[in-house]
Amino acid sequence: MERRRTDLTVIPFMPKKLVFDQLASTVRTVQKVKKFYNPDLVITGILPVAMDASLKANKEFYEAMEVIAKEEGLDILPMIKRSTFIEKAADSGKSVIQYRSKESKVLAEPFRLLAKQVVEQAGETS
Repeated sequence: MERRRTDLTVIPFMPKKLVFDQLASTVRTVQKVKKFYNPDLVITGILPVAMDASLKANKEFYEAMEVIAKEEGLDILPMIKRSTFIEKAADSGKSVIQYRSKESKVLAEPFRLLAKQVVEQAGETS
């Protein structure tokens, strides 16, 4: 049976204390939704967003997120770096993949990888 894209979910993760404190709880909530409401639900993975690898705190949150992902058996999806590029794309009314700028190809790549992974998972048979 082919998975529907509606059976896939991504858990976004920002390098903020409140978000980190709720990450394990969010994973458990999605697992409960799967158990009680949608047995076909699959967590595609944890999506790190607004990450700045040059900041020590972000690195520490990322490492702690990796521990939770490993404990829960979840993939870590391509990191979405912190960038004004995303805001510029939104301001222009375009998606990050459609927006054209000098940095667009490099910065849009994680979004392309994410889309590819979701489409591939949707085509897997269970």
